[in-house]
Amino acid sequence: MSAFIDGSVFLSKERRKKLDHLSDTRATVLGYTVTFLKLKEPEYGYRYAFLLQHMGGSEETWYVSESPFYQDQFPEGLPPGLEYLALWKKGADGKPDKRMQTYCELNDLFNVIIKRMHPATVVAACRDAMLSYRSERRDAAQMQTFDLPKDSPIGYIGLIDANPFDDHIVASMVDDMRYWPELLAACGYKVAADAAARYIPVTDDPATILEKHVRAQKKKGIRDFYINLIGHGDSGGVHFSYKKEGETYHTVLTSGKLFALFDAHQDCAFTVSTVACQGGGYATAMKRYKDPSGKEGRITIFLQTKGHGLNQEGRLKGREGVNGAPKAHSTYYGVFFTKEILQGKGGYGAAHLRADEASRMIIPSDPEVWRSGKSGGTVTGRLQRGATSILFTRL
Repeated sequence: MSAFIDGSVFLSKERRKKLDHLSDTRATVLGYTVTFLKLKEPEYGYRYAFLLQHMGGSEETWYVSESPFYQDQFPEGLPPGLEYLALWKKGADGKPDKRMQTYCELNDLFNVIIKRMHPATVVAACRDAMLSYRSERRDAAQMQTFDLPKDSPIGYIGLIDANPFDDHIVASMVDDMRYWPELLAACGYKVAADAAARYIPVTDDPATILEKHVRAQKKKGIRDFYINLIGHGDSGGVHFSYKKEGETYHTVLTSGKLFALFDAHQDCAFTVSTVACQGGGYATAMKRYKDPSGKEGRITIFLQTKGHGLNQEGRLKGREGVNGAPKAHSTYYGVFFTKEILQGKGGYGAAHLRADEASRMIIPSDPEVWRSGKSGGTVTGRLQRGATSILFTRL
C-alpha cells in the first residue's frame, strides 16, 4: 500500500496569509512573554513558531502547522470554516518532539482583525500538551496490559453511516468496518459477528438497533460486546444519515442513549470504538458516569479524538482521489492499529499504544481511552486528535 502523506507540516496558503499578518505579535501573561514568529528560514518544514520566554529565564519554542484539509472535503470555492493550528514542541535536541503536541482554533489564539494575541490560551495549550504527555507515560503500563477477552465469545455490533451523500471520506471509514470482525478473529479473539449485526447501515434510532442486537446475542450466552461506530460526530453524539422515501434524515447516538444501554445490561462488559470527531461527547459522559454495577472497568471506550478534537482520514502518497486530492483511506490511527495488532506483539492495548506513537509522528494526534468505575470514569491513555463534522467531512 502507498505510504501516508506527512500532515504534520501542513499549512495552506490561506492560513499562511493570516499568519504573516500576525507575525511578531507579542504579549505577556503569567510570567511569560509570548511571541509569534515567522521564522527566517523553515525549520524541519515549519515556517512559524510561538516563543515562550519565562521571567525565570527558561524558554520554549512551539512550531506551528495546521490541521490538514483537502479540496475534496469542501464544496468548490467554499473555504474551510474550521481553522485549527497545531503546535509541536521543539525538543532539547533542536528537533520537533512530536510526542508533545496540541492544537487550538485560530480565533482562540488571536483576534485576527485587530492583530492581538490571547497569550493565556497559548500558554495553557502548551502546558496541557506537556501534562498530557506525562500522563500518557504514567498510563502506558495500564494500557499495555489491556486486552479483549480471549476465553469467551465477543458479540460484535457495527453501526455505519448509510452515506446518502456518497461521501467518500465516510466511505473510507466504512470499509474498515466491513472486515473488522475478521481482523479481531485473526488475532485470536472469539468474535461472534452474525450477518445481521456486523455491518448495519443506520436507518433508524441507533440506540434501538443496539438494544435489539445486544438482547439477541445475550440469548446466545454472550456477555462481552464490542461496538464499532463509524459516523461523523460532535459533542452531542455520533451522527448517522440515511435516505427514506427520497428524504434525507439524521439520527444521533447520544451519550445518554449509549449509557442507558450500559445501565440496562449491567451483567455485560462493553468495549466501544469510534472514529467520530470530538469523541461524540463520550469522554465527558464517561468522566461523570458512576457505574451502577459497581464493577471497575466494565466499559472501555476508545476515542480517536479528544472532546474538542478533529479526526483525520488517512491520505495516500501518489494516489489521486476526488477533485485531485490525495486518495482517502481509513484514518491514520486505524491503519497503524491494524498493522500493530496483526503483528501480535501484545494485546489490544499494546497495539493501541504503538499505533498512537506512529500516527502522532505525521499528524496532529492524541485520542483518548476511558474506563468506567463506580466513582466515575478515568482516562487511561491518549490516542489520536482529529475531527468529524456534519458540515465538514473530516473524520
